[in-house]
Amino acid sequence: MMPSTGCAIKSGELPKTIQGYLKCVNYVGCETGRPLGGLNAR
Repeated sequence: MMPSTGCAIKSGELPKTIQGYLKCVNYVGCETGRPLGGLNAR
């Protein structure tokens, strides 16, 4: 089960949770863009 936002706020982990989420989204975006960039270069 995923922890709730309320739990993250109470424990003070919300900033770390948001930072981890944003890093993950950025990584996936970069990894997706690499093959797409190669296709566009052809």
